[in-house]
Amino acid sequence: MDREKALLQASEILWSEWQQGSVIPSLPDDCRPRTRAEGYQVQAAIEARSTGPLFGWKIAATSPAGQRHINVAGPIAGRLLRERVHASGSRLSLTRNRMAVAEPEFAFRMRRDIPPRRLPYSAAEVLAATASLHPAIEVPDSRFADFTAVGEAQLLADNACAHDFILGDASPHDWRAIDLSQHRVRGQVSGESRSYAREGSGAAVLGNPIDALVWLVNELSSLGFTLHADQVVTTGACTAPLEVLPGDQVVADFGQLGTVSVTFTDQMFGNTRRSSMTTGKGYLFAELDVVDAAHFYNEYMPRVHPVLKKYGATFLAGSDAPVVKEGGRSVKRIVLLEFESSQRAEEFYHSEDYQAVIGYRFDSARSHLYIFEGLVAQPG
Repeated sequence: MDREKALLQASEILWSEWQQGSVIPSLPDDCRPRTRAEGYQVQAAIEARSTGPLFGWKIAATSPAGQRHINVAGPIAGRLLRERVHASGSRLSLTRNRMAVAEPEFAFRMRRDIPPRRLPYSAAEVLAATASLHPAIEVPDSRFADFTAVGEAQLLADNACAHDFILGDASPHDWRAIDLSQHRVRGQVSGESRSYAREGSGAAVLGNPIDALVWLVNELSSLGFTLHADQVVTTGACTAPLEVLPGDQVVADFGQLGTVSVTFTDQMFGNTRRSSMTTGKGYLFAELDVVDAAHFYNEYMPRVHPVLKKYGATFLAGSDAPVVKEGGRSVKRIVLLEFESSQRAEEFYHSEDYQAVIGYRFDSARSHLYIFEGLVAQPG
C-alpha cells in the first residue's frame, strides 16, 4: 500500500474511533504517520469527513507543562470541526469522553484570509487580519488509549485531541488595549457534590495568546494552508485543566472580556437517560464514489463478500443515486450494513481479513465509512 492510501486508512480508523467513542493503543504500523507532515495529512483527511466547512483551528501543548504531559517538543495544531462547535450555555455529554476535562481559552475570529507565503507573518499583520476576541472552552479527547505515549505524529493525526468546543460571544471591550499575557482568567466548576475554581492568565499560552495566534498562522503558512476569514483560532488552555463530572457546570470568567459556560451530562442525546437504553445492533454506513468500476467490482467486491459473510453482516439498503437534500455534498453511492453489535462491526473493520482487501477499495473508490450502534429506548 502506498503512503497516500496508508494515511487515508489511518484517517478512516481514527474517524471510526471518534464516532464510536472508542480507543485504540496505536495505529497499525503500515499506516502510522511518521512525520509532522504525515500527521497533518491524516488530519486533512479527517476534515474531509466533516459535515460542513472547517470552523477553525486549535493549538495544543502551548505550555511547557502541556508539552511534557504529551511528550512533544512544542505546540501542535488541530482542526475545529463545525459539527463539534457549541454555543455558550450548551449541555454536552461526557459519555465516552475519557479525558473529562474543560479548558478555558482565548479564541480569535479572523477578519480576512491569511494565505501562505515564504516569509513569516508578524504580530502586527496577524492582528490587522483579526476581527474579534472570544472567551471559549475546549473539551478535548483522544482516540488513543494512552495519548501521552503515541508521539507527535500520531497526536497530529488524532487532530491534536480535538473533540468539543464552546465559543462565547465576542468581547465587547477593546481587547487590543489589554496586555493579554497578564489578563486573569478564572475557571469555576460547580457540581452536585463539590465545587472548586482554578485561575490562570494569558501567560500560560506561549507567553501571550497573541503569540500563540501568530504561531498558528505561521504553522499553517509553512504547510501551505490559508487561515480563512471568519475561521476561529483557539489558543490553548490558560488555566490548568478542569476535571469535570456529569452534572457539573463550568463557567470560564474572563472578567471584562466576558464569560462562557457549559454544563455536562451523562445523557447521550435529548432527554433519554443512558441507563434506560439497551444496546442494539451495530451498523456500518458507507458513502462511495467509485472511480475505477472495473477494479472495484472485479477485484474488491469478490474479495470483501466472504469477509462480510464471516462477520455476519446483513445488507439493509443501498443506492447508486442517492438524493442529497442538505449539505451541498456529492454522494454517488451509499450502503448500509447491519452487524449483531457495534463491536462486531469494529471487529470486521479491523480484522486481518478485511485489512488484506481494503487496499482494493482505496485503489478504486473514494469513501467515507461510519460505524455506530443502534440504541433502543426502554420505557421509564
